[in-house]
Amino acid sequence: MIRWIQSDFWEDFSAELRYLGVREKWENLVDRFNPNLTFKIGALSAAQIAWFRSYLQQHGVPFWLESKNENPGSLIVSFPNRQIVYTLIENAVTELGSVTAALKLVLKNISRSEWCFSLPQSELKIDRPLIMGILNITPDSFSDGGKFLHPEKAARHALQMADAGADMIDLGAESTRPGAQPVGLEEEWQRIQPVLRQIRAATSLPISVDTYKAEIARRALSEGADVINDISGFTFDPQVPAVVASAGVPVVLMHIKGAPRNMQQNPRYQNLMEEIFLFLNRQIGLARTFGIHQIIVDPGIGFGKRLADNFEIIRRLKEFSVLGVPILVGPSRKSFLRTGKNLLPQERVWGTAAAVALSIANGAHIVRVHDVAEMRKVIEIVQSIQTAKSPGE
Repeated sequence: MIRWIQSDFWEDFSAELRYLGVREKWENLVDRFNPNLTFKIGALSAAQIAWFRSYLQQHGVPFWLESKNENPGSLIVSFPNRQIVYTLIENAVTELGSVTAALKLVLKNISRSEWCFSLPQSELKIDRPLIMGILNITPDSFSDGGKFLHPEKAARHALQMADAGADMIDLGAESTRPGAQPVGLEEEWQRIQPVLRQIRAATSLPISVDTYKAEIARRALSEGADVINDISGFTFDPQVPAVVASAGVPVVLMHIKGAPRNMQQNPRYQNLMEEIFLFLNRQIGLARTFGIHQIIVDPGIGFGKRLADNFEIIRRLKEFSVLGVPILVGPSRKSFLRTGKNLLPQERVWGTAAAVALSIANGAHIVRVHDVAEMRKVIEIVQSIQTAKSPGE
Protein backbone atom coordinates (compact mmCIF):
# COMPACT_ATOMS: atom_id res chain seq x y z
CA MET A 1 0.00 0.00 0.00
CA ILE A 2 1.36 3.40 -1.02
CA ARG A 3 -0.28 6.66 0.02
CA TRP A 4 0.59 10.14 -1.20
CA ILE A 5 0.92 12.74 1.55
CA GLN A 6 0.28 15.87 -0.48
CA SER A 7 0.03 18.70 2.02
CA ASP A 8 2.33 21.59 2.86
CA PHE A 9 0.48 22.14 6.12
CA TRP A 10 3.03 21.11 8.74
CA GLU A 11 0.23 20.14 11.10
CA ASP A 12 -0.94 17.53 8.58
CA PHE A 13 2.53 16.09 8.10
CA SER A 14 3.43 16.05 11.79
CA ALA A 15 0.11 14.31 12.48
CA GLU A 16 1.06 11.64 9.93
CA LEU A 17 4.38 11.15 11.73
CA ARG A 18 2.67 10.92 15.12
CA TYR A 19 0.33 8.28 13.73
CA LEU A 20 3.35 6.39 12.44
CA GLY A 21 4.86 6.58 15.92
CA VAL A 22 7.57 9.13 15.11
CA ARG A 23 8.16 12.13 17.36
CA GLU A 24 9.84 15.06 15.67
CA LYS A 25 9.29 18.80 15.85
CA TRP A 26 8.02 20.34 12.65
CA GLU A 27 10.82 22.90 12.71
CA ASN A 28 13.20 20.05 11.85
CA LEU A 29 11.18 19.10 8.77
CA VAL A 30 11.00 22.32 6.77
CA ASP A 31 14.07 21.63 4.63
CA ARG A 32 13.50 17.87 4.43
CA PHE A 33 9.89 17.63 3.27
CA ASN A 34 8.67 17.81 -0.34
CA PRO A 35 4.84 17.72 -0.31
CA ASN A 36 4.70 16.77 -3.98
CA LEU A 37 6.75 13.59 -3.57
CA THR A 38 6.14 12.33 -0.04
CA PHE A 39 4.73 8.82 0.22
CA LYS A 40 3.79 6.44 2.98
CA ILE A 41 4.81 2.92 1.99
CA GLY A 42 3.33 0.09 4.02
CA ALA A 43 3.53 -3.69 4.41
CA LEU A 44 7.31 -3.86 3.95
CA SER A 45 9.29 -6.87 5.11
CA ALA A 46 12.26 -6.54 7.46
CA ALA A 47 14.61 -7.16 4.52
CA GLN A 48 12.90 -4.47 2.43
CA ILE A 49 13.05 -2.00 5.32
CA ALA A 50 16.78 -2.67 5.73
CA TRP A 51 17.42 -2.21 2.00
CA PHE A 52 15.32 0.96 1.91
CA ARG A 53 17.15 2.40 4.92
CA SER A 54 20.56 1.81 3.32
CA TYR A 55 19.55 3.10 -0.11
CA LEU A 56 17.83 6.24 1.16
CA GLN A 57 20.66 7.10 3.53
CA GLN A 58 23.17 6.64 0.71
CA HIS A 59 21.26 9.05 -1.51
CA GLY A 60 20.43 11.57 1.21
CA VAL A 61 16.68 11.03 0.98
CA PRO A 62 14.80 11.79 4.23
CA PHE A 63 12.60 9.04 5.62
CA TRP A 64 10.76 8.20 8.83
CA LEU A 65 10.37 4.57 9.91
CA GLU A 66 7.51 2.93 11.75
CA SER A 67 8.29 2.92 15.45
CA LYS A 68 5.17 1.45 17.05
CA ASN A 69 4.68 -2.25 17.59
CA GLU A 70 1.11 -2.72 16.40
CA ASN A 71 1.83 -1.79 12.75
CA PRO A 72 5.47 -2.46 11.81
CA GLY A 73 6.80 -2.34 8.28
CA SER A 74 5.83 1.19 7.20
CA LEU A 75 7.81 4.27 6.39
CA ILE A 76 7.32 7.78 5.07
CA VAL A 77 9.74 8.82 2.32
CA SER A 78 10.12 12.38 1.02
CA PHE A 79 11.87 12.36 -2.35
CA PRO A 80 13.49 15.65 -3.45
CA ASN A 81 12.62 15.08 -7.14
CA ARG A 82 11.08 12.55 -9.50
CA GLN A 83 14.38 11.43 -11.00
CA ILE A 84 15.41 9.89 -7.69
CA VAL A 85 12.14 7.96 -7.61
CA TYR A 86 12.67 6.68 -11.15
CA THR A 87 16.26 5.70 -10.31
CA LEU A 88 14.98 3.78 -7.29
CA ILE A 89 12.39 2.02 -9.45
CA GLU A 90 15.05 0.99 -11.98
CA ASN A 91 17.59 -0.22 -9.40
CA ALA A 92 15.41 -1.96 -6.83
CA VAL A 93 13.31 -4.46 -8.75
CA THR A 94 15.06 -7.42 -7.10
CA GLU A 95 15.19 -5.96 -3.59
CA LEU A 96 11.72 -4.38 -3.43
CA GLY A 97 9.75 -6.47 -5.92
CA SER A 98 6.16 -5.26 -6.30
CA VAL A 99 6.92 -2.03 -4.40
CA THR A 100 8.77 -0.64 -7.44
CA ALA A 101 5.81 -1.40 -9.72
CA ALA A 102 3.48 0.22 -7.20
CA LEU A 103 5.63 3.37 -7.08
CA LYS A 104 5.65 3.55 -10.86
CA LEU A 105 1.86 3.25 -10.94
CA VAL A 106 1.51 5.93 -8.25
CA LEU A 107 3.53 8.42 -10.30
CA LYS A 108 1.37 7.64 -13.33
CA ASN A 109 -1.89 7.97 -11.39
CA ILE A 110 -1.14 11.32 -9.77
CA SER A 111 -0.51 12.79 -13.21
CA ARG A 112 -3.62 11.36 -14.85
CA SER A 113 -6.47 13.72 -15.70
CA GLU A 114 -8.56 12.05 -18.42
CA TRP A 115 -10.95 9.09 -18.58
CA CYS A 116 -13.61 7.96 -21.02
CA PHE A 117 -16.34 5.71 -19.61
CA SER A 118 -18.75 3.71 -21.75
CA LEU A 119 -22.44 4.20 -21.02
CA PRO A 120 -25.34 2.10 -22.38
CA GLN A 121 -26.18 4.66 -25.10
CA SER A 122 -23.24 7.06 -25.09
CA GLU A 123 -20.02 7.82 -23.23
CA LEU A 124 -18.90 9.88 -20.25
CA LYS A 125 -15.73 11.76 -21.12
CA ILE A 126 -13.89 13.20 -18.14
CA ASP A 127 -11.27 15.58 -19.48
CA ARG A 128 -12.41 18.70 -17.61
CA PRO A 129 -14.31 19.32 -14.36
CA LEU A 130 -17.85 17.97 -14.73
CA ILE A 131 -21.02 19.04 -12.94
CA MET A 132 -23.43 16.46 -11.54
CA GLY A 133 -26.76 18.19 -10.94
CA ILE A 134 -28.67 17.04 -7.84
CA LEU A 135 -32.31 16.05 -8.23
CA ASN A 136 -33.87 14.92 -4.95
CA ILE A 137 -37.35 13.45 -5.30
CA THR A 138 -37.80 13.15 -1.56
CA PRO A 139 -39.99 14.85 1.05
CA ASP A 140 -37.18 15.23 3.58
CA SER A 141 -33.84 16.06 1.92
CA PHE A 142 -32.01 18.74 3.91
CA SER A 143 -31.94 21.34 1.14
CA ASP A 144 -34.81 20.81 -1.28
CA GLY A 145 -37.02 18.15 0.32
CA GLY A 146 -40.53 18.15 -1.13
CA LYS A 147 -39.80 20.55 -4.00
CA PHE A 148 -39.66 17.93 -6.76
CA LEU A 149 -42.00 15.14 -5.66
CA HIS A 150 -44.26 15.62 -8.69
CA PRO A 151 -42.69 13.72 -11.64
CA GLU A 152 -43.32 16.44 -14.22
CA LYS A 153 -41.86 19.14 -11.99
CA ALA A 154 -38.83 16.95 -11.23
CA ALA A 155 -38.21 16.17 -14.88
CA ARG A 156 -38.57 19.85 -15.79
CA HIS A 157 -35.96 20.77 -13.16
CA ALA A 158 -33.59 18.13 -14.53
CA LEU A 159 -33.84 19.67 -18.01
CA GLN A 160 -33.31 23.14 -16.54
CA MET A 161 -30.11 21.91 -14.90
CA ALA A 162 -29.03 20.44 -18.24
CA ASP A 163 -29.62 23.80 -19.92
CA ALA A 164 -27.66 25.52 -17.13
CA GLY A 165 -24.59 23.38 -17.81
CA ALA A 166 -24.98 20.09 -15.93
CA ASP A 167 -23.00 17.27 -17.49
CA MET A 168 -25.08 14.61 -15.75
CA ILE A 169 -28.09 14.36 -13.43
CA ASP A 170 -28.01 12.48 -10.11
CA LEU A 171 -31.48 11.20 -9.22
CA GLY A 172 -32.13 10.25 -5.59
CA ALA A 173 -35.35 9.07 -3.94
CA GLU A 174 -34.14 8.42 -0.40
CA SER A 175 -32.78 11.20 1.78
CA THR A 176 -29.31 10.55 3.15
CA ARG A 177 -29.16 13.64 5.35
CA PRO A 178 -27.89 13.08 8.92
CA GLY A 179 -30.58 11.34 10.96
CA ALA A 180 -32.58 10.20 7.93
CA GLN A 181 -34.41 6.88 8.22
CA PRO A 182 -34.30 4.26 5.44
CA VAL A 183 -37.05 4.18 2.81
CA GLY A 184 -38.67 0.93 1.68
CA LEU A 185 -37.69 -0.47 -1.68
CA GLU A 186 -41.10 -0.11 -3.34
CA GLU A 187 -41.58 3.44 -2.07
CA GLU A 188 -38.17 4.42 -3.39
CA TRP A 189 -38.95 2.89 -6.78
CA GLN A 190 -42.36 4.56 -7.02
CA ARG A 191 -40.59 7.90 -6.64
CA ILE A 192 -37.80 7.12 -9.12
CA GLN A 193 -39.52 5.34 -11.99
CA PRO A 194 -41.80 8.05 -13.42
CA VAL A 195 -39.14 10.74 -13.12
CA LEU A 196 -36.43 8.56 -14.63
CA ARG A 197 -38.69 7.67 -17.56
CA GLN A 198 -39.53 11.30 -18.30
CA ILE A 199 -35.92 12.48 -18.09
CA ARG A 200 -34.68 9.61 -20.24
CA ALA A 201 -37.30 10.31 -22.88
CA ALA A 202 -36.36 14.00 -22.99
CA THR A 203 -32.55 13.98 -22.94
CA SER A 204 -29.50 11.85 -23.69
CA LEU A 205 -27.63 13.45 -20.78
CA PRO A 206 -26.09 10.78 -18.51
CA ILE A 207 -28.33 9.91 -15.55
CA SER A 208 -26.93 8.66 -12.28
CA VAL A 209 -29.18 7.00 -9.70
CA ASP A 210 -28.28 7.52 -6.06
CA THR A 211 -29.10 4.22 -4.36
CA TYR A 212 -27.43 1.52 -2.29
CA LYS A 213 -30.10 -1.11 -3.01
CA ALA A 214 -29.36 -3.76 -5.64
CA GLU A 215 -32.96 -4.12 -6.77
CA ILE A 216 -33.40 -0.38 -7.23
CA ALA A 217 -30.15 -0.29 -9.18
CA ARG A 218 -31.28 -3.17 -11.40
CA ARG A 219 -34.66 -1.58 -12.14
CA ALA A 220 -33.16 1.86 -12.73
CA LEU A 221 -30.61 0.51 -15.20
CA SER A 222 -33.38 -1.30 -17.07
CA GLU A 223 -35.22 2.05 -17.37
CA GLY A 224 -32.24 3.86 -18.88
CA ALA A 225 -30.01 4.96 -15.99
CA ASP A 226 -26.31 5.18 -16.89
CA VAL A 227 -24.45 5.27 -13.55
CA ILE A 228 -25.04 3.92 -10.04
CA ASN A 229 -24.03 6.21 -7.17
CA ASP A 230 -23.69 4.07 -4.03
CA ILE A 231 -23.19 6.15 -0.87
CA SER A 232 -22.12 3.01 0.98
CA GLY A 233 -19.36 2.07 -1.45
CA PHE A 234 -20.83 -1.45 -1.84
CA THR A 235 -21.11 -2.04 1.94
CA PHE A 236 -24.88 -1.83 2.59
CA ASP A 237 -26.07 -4.35 -0.03
CA PRO A 238 -23.58 -7.01 -1.18
CA GLN A 239 -25.63 -7.66 -4.34
CA VAL A 240 -24.99 -4.21 -5.85
CA PRO A 241 -21.59 -5.09 -7.40
CA ALA A 242 -23.11 -7.95 -9.38
CA VAL A 243 -25.86 -5.69 -10.71
CA VAL A 244 -23.38 -3.01 -11.78
CA ALA A 245 -21.06 -5.58 -13.33
CA SER A 246 -23.90 -7.22 -15.27
CA ALA A 247 -24.94 -3.87 -16.75
CA GLY A 248 -21.36 -2.79 -17.50
CA VAL A 249 -21.96 0.76 -16.23
CA PRO A 250 -19.79 3.12 -14.15
CA VAL A 251 -20.21 3.28 -10.39
CA VAL A 252 -19.51 5.92 -7.75
CA LEU A 253 -18.06 4.43 -4.57
CA MET A 254 -18.40 6.78 -1.60
CA HIS A 255 -16.89 6.61 1.87
CA ILE A 256 -19.31 6.75 4.77
CA LYS A 257 -18.78 6.12 8.47
CA GLY A 258 -21.91 4.53 9.90
CA ALA A 259 -25.29 5.00 8.20
CA PRO A 260 -27.28 8.20 7.51
CA ARG A 261 -29.39 7.73 10.66
CA ASN A 262 -26.33 7.70 12.96
CA MET A 263 -23.31 8.86 10.95
CA GLN A 264 -23.02 12.24 12.67
CA GLN A 265 -23.25 10.84 16.18
CA ASN A 266 -19.73 11.59 17.35
CA PRO A 267 -17.67 10.27 14.40
CA ARG A 268 -13.99 9.74 15.21
CA TYR A 269 -10.85 8.99 13.19
CA GLN A 270 -7.29 8.12 14.19
CA ASN A 271 -6.00 9.12 10.76
CA LEU A 272 -8.74 10.62 8.60
CA MET A 273 -7.05 10.54 5.21
CA GLU A 274 -5.57 7.09 5.66
CA GLU A 275 -8.84 5.56 6.82
CA ILE A 276 -10.77 7.00 3.88
CA PHE A 277 -7.99 6.03 1.45
CA LEU A 278 -7.84 2.44 2.71
CA PHE A 279 -11.63 2.09 2.50
CA LEU A 280 -11.79 3.40 -1.07
CA ASN A 281 -8.78 1.34 -2.14
CA ARG A 282 -10.36 -1.80 -0.68
CA GLN A 283 -13.73 -1.17 -2.35
CA ILE A 284 -12.06 -0.47 -5.69
CA GLY A 285 -10.37 -3.86 -5.32
CA LEU A 286 -13.73 -5.47 -4.57
CA ALA A 287 -15.31 -3.82 -7.62
CA ARG A 288 -12.52 -5.11 -9.84
CA THR A 289 -13.02 -8.67 -8.63
CA PHE A 290 -16.51 -8.37 -10.17
CA GLY A 291 -15.03 -7.07 -13.41
CA ILE A 292 -16.00 -3.45 -12.75
CA HIS A 293 -13.33 -1.05 -14.03
CA GLN A 294 -15.31 2.15 -14.61
CA ILE A 295 -15.05 3.54 -11.08
CA ILE A 296 -15.40 7.00 -9.55
CA VAL A 297 -14.61 7.64 -5.87
CA ASP A 298 -16.18 10.10 -3.45
CA PRO A 299 -14.55 10.76 -0.03
CA GLY A 300 -17.99 11.50 1.41
CA ILE A 301 -18.07 15.12 2.55
CA GLY A 302 -20.52 15.30 5.48
CA PHE A 303 -21.07 11.55 5.72
CA GLY A 304 -19.73 10.64 9.15
CA LYS A 305 -17.30 13.56 9.23
CA ARG A 306 -16.54 16.23 11.81
CA LEU A 307 -16.49 19.89 10.78
CA ALA A 308 -12.69 20.00 10.48
CA ASP A 309 -12.65 16.67 8.63
CA ASN A 310 -14.58 18.16 5.71
CA PHE A 311 -12.10 21.02 5.39
CA GLU A 312 -9.13 18.65 5.58
CA ILE A 313 -10.56 16.38 2.89
CA ILE A 314 -10.95 19.29 0.46
CA ARG A 315 -7.50 20.65 1.33
CA ARG A 316 -5.82 17.26 0.74
CA LEU A 317 -8.09 15.97 -2.02
CA LYS A 318 -5.19 15.38 -4.43
CA GLU A 319 -4.00 12.50 -2.28
CA PHE A 320 -6.84 10.33 -3.58
CA SER A 321 -5.51 10.64 -7.13
CA VAL A 322 -3.14 7.79 -6.24
CA LEU A 323 -6.16 5.50 -6.65
CA GLY A 324 -6.08 6.14 -10.40
CA VAL A 325 -9.79 6.90 -10.79
CA PRO A 326 -11.83 10.14 -11.07
CA ILE A 327 -12.65 11.95 -7.83
CA LEU A 328 -16.15 13.26 -7.11
CA VAL A 329 -16.99 15.64 -4.26
CA GLY A 330 -20.37 16.77 -2.99
CA PRO A 331 -20.06 19.83 -0.73
CA SER A 332 -23.21 21.55 -2.00
CA ARG A 333 -25.13 23.56 0.64
CA LYS A 334 -23.96 21.27 3.45
CA SER A 335 -23.91 22.38 7.08
CA PHE A 336 -20.11 22.63 7.33
CA LEU A 337 -20.42 25.70 5.06
CA ARG A 338 -22.36 27.70 7.64
CA THR A 339 -19.08 29.15 8.98
CA GLY A 340 -20.49 29.81 12.42
CA LYS A 341 -23.68 31.46 11.17
CA ASN A 342 -27.15 29.95 11.14
CA LEU A 343 -27.48 30.01 7.36
CA LEU A 344 -30.27 28.07 5.68
CA PRO A 345 -29.18 25.57 3.01
CA GLN A 346 -30.34 27.91 0.23
CA GLU A 347 -28.13 30.64 1.71
CA ARG A 348 -24.95 28.56 1.42
CA VAL A 349 -24.35 29.17 -2.28
CA TRP A 350 -21.25 31.30 -1.65
CA GLY A 351 -19.83 28.72 0.72
CA THR A 352 -20.53 26.07 -1.88
CA ALA A 353 -18.76 28.18 -4.49
CA ALA A 354 -15.65 28.40 -2.31
CA ALA A 355 -15.69 24.64 -1.65
CA VAL A 356 -16.19 23.86 -5.34
CA ALA A 357 -13.39 26.20 -6.42
CA LEU A 358 -10.90 24.67 -3.99
CA SER A 359 -12.06 21.14 -4.76
CA ILE A 360 -11.42 21.68 -8.48
CA ALA A 361 -8.07 23.32 -7.75
CA ASN A 362 -7.14 20.38 -5.53
CA GLY A 363 -7.99 17.66 -8.01
CA ALA A 364 -11.76 17.02 -8.14
CA HIS A 365 -12.97 15.78 -11.51
CA ILE A 366 -16.72 15.91 -10.77
CA VAL A 367 -18.67 18.14 -8.40
CA ARG A 368 -22.18 17.23 -7.25
CA VAL A 369 -24.20 20.42 -6.75
CA HIS A 370 -27.67 21.95 -6.48
CA ASP A 371 -26.84 25.35 -8.02
CA VAL A 372 -25.68 24.32 -11.48
CA ALA A 373 -25.57 27.68 -13.26
CA GLU A 374 -23.65 29.36 -10.44
CA MET A 375 -21.14 26.52 -10.08
CA ARG A 376 -20.59 26.39 -13.83
CA LYS A 377 -19.41 30.00 -13.64
CA VAL A 378 -17.18 29.16 -10.67
CA ILE A 379 -15.55 26.31 -12.57
CA GLU A 380 -14.99 28.49 -15.64
CA ILE A 381 -13.11 31.04 -13.54
CA VAL A 382 -11.03 28.34 -11.80
CA GLN A 383 -10.08 26.85 -15.17
CA SER A 384 -9.21 30.29 -16.55
CA ILE A 385 -6.87 30.87 -13.62
CA GLN A 386 -5.31 27.42 -13.93
CA THR A 387 -4.67 27.70 -17.66
CA ALA A 388 -3.74 31.39 -17.88
CA LYS A 389 -0.50 32.21 -19.66
CA SER A 390 1.72 35.21 -19.11
CA PRO A 391 1.34 38.04 -21.67
CA GLY A 392 4.68 37.16 -23.24
CA GLU A 393 3.76 33.57 -24.05
